[in-house]
This record gives sequence, structure tokens and C-alpha cells, in this order.
Amino acid sequence: MASRAKRMNQGRTIPLFLTAKEPCRVSGLEKLKVKRVTASSYHSVSLTDKGELYVWGSNKHGQLVSKEIFLAEPVKIEANFFSDEKIGAVWSGWTHLVAQTESGKVFTWGRADYGQLGRSSVHDGQRQEVCRISEEHSEQLLNVPVPVPCLTGASQIACGSEHNLAIVDKRNQTCQPQEILAEKRVGLQPYPPAFAEGDPLSLLLLKAPVCPPGVSPSAEQHRGIHECTGRLDASAAEGSQCFSWGWNEHGMCGDGTEANIYAPKPIPAFGSAELFLIGCGAGHSMALCQTPLNVTHRES
Repeated sequence: MASRAKRMNQGRTIPLFLTAKEPCRVSGLEKLKVKRVTASSYHSVSLTDKGELYVWGSNKHGQLVSKEIFLAEPVKIEANFFSDEKIGAVWSGWTHLVAQTESGKVFTWGRADYGQLGRSSVHDGQRQEVCRISEEHSEQLLNVPVPVPCLTGASQIACGSEHNLAIVDKRNQTCQPQEILAEKRVGLQPYPPAFAEGDPLSLLLLKAPVCPPGVSPSAEQHRGIHECTGRLDASAAEGSQCFSWGWNEHGMCGDGTEANIYAPKPIPAFGSAELFLIGCGAGHSMALCQTPLNVTHRES
């Protein structure tokens, strides 16, 4: 970030924390109590105990909700962008941000060309914009936090570089088109047997969730997972499903394809599995879950 700060702030003094070789205090946050931080390749975000977001760094894709191309010091994103609600959690991809208010609303903003904001719908592989608006107006909207209704109340969210996962109550079907609701749930598949290197079938199986050998928890471990994750009420996990959206070139959205997903949709392969934890890398995804003890991996 230091090199970018120098290029974007020529002739102006650069805050010391942007060029520091070792950890140092971020100027501008001294009087605030920060409870959470997240960062990407060229921007950073702090969430305070008062539910306020402070951002700094590169604003190339509008992810800092500012007219400036680079913010050298933390600047607060005003609450009116979030319906005047306090922020409870925030996550960052490389060039986009996701925040959840204390009431459960989920907002996204920043870069959107891979579908990482979850604001468009897809039919027959063709991207269709939710709103028929001018290209210029559309770009302006991407720089403003907008709620994604079907993610309201999400218990967990994770951001990869340009894709996302979320655990959402199954009863919230706001953005599930009928064709998705009607999809046959195949259930989590056991880890595939050994394939020859480069076998197309082995590559296909990597684009949908599978169960690696030896990681299925026992009944005792299952109880421990509930305790460690705070999910003591099994019905809460059983009533949830995992949504994915965004960049899918390597199959990390788990729908068995490499097509980008422009609106959050559930991953059918999880079936009735009980979801506990989710995580995203730059080009892969993982989930900790428990399949029902009285059914096989394959469900009809």
C-alpha cells in the first residue's frame, strides 16, 4: 500500500503507518475503540465498538465510498449509507466489501464485474441486470452500500478474493428463483477415488463440495463442534443453507460449474448437512459441516 500511497499523494505528506516496517499505531483512530479489522490488497477497514466503519487505502473500485481515489488516513462511512443502523460485522474481498448491521441486514459495495456484490440475476448463463439503468449510473451505485435482502440474518459470511459464502436460514428464500428451489439435492459426496493426473472427471468433482477421508466427526466430536462454534441449538444449523456468489473460474462457488454467479444461491450439494463454519481462500472454499448420522453420503 505504501507505493500506491506515494503515487496517489504526490507532494503531500504520507502518514507514517503507511510506510512502517513494523507494526505501529494507525493515525486517526487513537480516540476510537476498534473491535474488528479486515483488509485487502490495497485497502483496510476498522469496525469500532459504536458500530461505525472507518476505511483507508485505495478506492479504485469505489470500495471506500469516497470521491477520492486514495484515502491516506481513516475516514468514517456515514451511517446513512446503512439505513442509519450500526454495523455489527464487516468482511473484505480484494476489491469489494460486505457489512452486516446489528439488525441483520447485509450490504455490499465495490467491484462487481464477477458478481461479487450479489446484485444481479442469472438465467440460462446470461447476466441480466436487476435494474435497467445507464452504465454511468450503474457504476455510481456500485460505490454505494446496497442491501442484499436474501442474506438478511446470515449467521456467517466469508469473502474470498472475488467470491463469497454465507450461511442463511432456509426460510429466507427472497432471492432463490424457482429453478433453484426445484433443483435436486444430491447431498455431499464422499471423497473421489484416485484419478490419473489431469483426468477431466477428477477436475469436475473439485467444483462441488466433497467429503475428504477421515474428517467426518464422530457423535462425540459432533457435540464438541456445537460447543466450540456456539451452535448449541442443532435446529438452528439444520435450518440453514450455504449460499455462494461471485467469481467461479475454479469452481469455488460449489455449483459444479465455472460460470460466475451474479446473485446468491444455495449450494445444492450440501443437502441436509448441518453447517457450522465456512471459509474462503482466493480460489477455493471450505465448509465444516455434519451430515445426518442416520443417512448415507448420497441422498436421493
